[in-house]
Amino acid sequence: MTRYLIALLVIFVLYCPVVAQENEKYIIIDSLQIHGNNRTHDRIILNELTFGLHDTLSTSQLKQKIIQSRNNLLKLPLFNFVDISYNIVGAYAQIDILPEERWFFWPALSITNPDRNFNEWVKQKDYTRVDYTFGLKKYNFRGMNESIKLYFTFGYSLQMLLIYDGIYFDKKRKHGLKLTYGALRKHSLEYTSNQNQLQTIQLENAIEYRRFIIQYKFRPCLTCKHELEMSYNQLTVHDSIVLLNPDFIENGNTKSSFFAINYKMNIDQRDASSYPLTGHAYSLSVYQRGLNRDSFHLTKLQSSLSVYLQLNSLFYYSGMLSAISYPSKVESFYYKKGLGYEINLRGFEYYTITGKHHASLQQTLKAVVIPTRVIYLLFLPFNKFNKLHFSMYLNVYGDLGYVEDKRNLYQSDLSNQLLYSGGVGIDFVTYYDKVLRLEYSFNKKMEQGLFVHFK
Repeated sequence: MTRYLIALLVIFVLYCPVVAQENEKYIIIDSLQIHGNNRTHDRIILNELTFGLHDTLSTSQLKQKIIQSRNNLLKLPLFNFVDISYNIVGAYAQIDILPEERWFFWPALSITNPDRNFNEWVKQKDYTRVDYTFGLKKYNFRGMNESIKLYFTFGYSLQMLLIYDGIYFDKKRKHGLKLTYGALRKHSLEYTSNQNQLQTIQLENAIEYRRFIIQYKFRPCLTCKHELEMSYNQLTVHDSIVLLNPDFIENGNTKSSFFAINYKMNIDQRDASSYPLTGHAYSLSVYQRGLNRDSFHLTKLQSSLSVYLQLNSLFYYSGMLSAISYPSKVESFYYKKGLGYEINLRGFEYYTITGKHHASLQQTLKAVVIPTRVIYLLFLPFNKFNKLHFSMYLNVYGDLGYVEDKRNLYQSDLSNQLLYSGGVGIDFVTYYDKVLRLEYSFNKKMEQGLFVHFK
């Protein structure tokens, strides 16, 4: 009897998918039209699609691929809205793609603060510490999703930055280049950390930095990207910096010229890049500084894994695990960054925790306050700006972190122990990838406060 039951179960499991497939209708895509891309070339859009002309798909497969393709297109810095519709006639499907392009030419006029984040700048209460940036940004250059950026910065920092990104050599845009040149001079510099607080000194020409980068990009699939970056760097710091901290660069050096190589891998299967709600992403970076004999060698390993889940129509969950490690024995305050730079714990915005290894886990529960809405600003005569989307989310979050610093070079009372924080916040999301975060956080030290973050 048991054998008969097992046989019936196996037949049932194998037969059900067959019945489902037989009942599902298959169609052939015989028409694919793109409308509204006044500047963007068709092939830029076609490269982001997960389906193509003459593909044979089931109706459920087509619906899923349309969702994935729309998400891929919205991740590009080219469109504010993308609509993909289809019409089935018999055994054939007609696809229409309607992207709404952004404004691509921007003057770079901004007033920014030189600190790690906005909250640190407000805490200093020295509102004269600002940088003024002038320049030009041209997105979607030649209609090929290339970008050219030229910046000049004056104030506490003097900087020139030139970036040319999106140079691809093949029609499928799998192999590309990014070129960057930057020159920086600062009259104020954080030379060390004491009790998790950055110590700053003001000096004429406190630091000068020049950097040239060539980055090769390889994109074997729509959700995976590899980058190999080669750079040449020149760094000079004021003598007083080294007197205050001999390990600012390394071993009391005031100058350093070196080559560096950096490999990055990114797997991105999120629904959006600016404010994802579903999907997952993984990144890995291996950085090696000092390829020539005359420079010290420093290795940096960095990785992150993020997951985004929709729990129901109102609630979303996100979790991000991040880690950075410096296997090298060399001590260098300038090149070894701890929590408070690339990895942040909410509620610890005022602190930098330096160490050899550090990791964090950030978890957030989001509730939809205002679902995505589209409004028209009829008083604006420009089509690129008079249609916008916005949404709002209420957050409850909790973060964990750990920094290992066995030598305790910077008298930290937060390293070598579990750190935690939590709080509530509101996120406001709108077009052109803009996000405003208002957060009320508390941390392990029983400190609490309101923090503002921009993106």
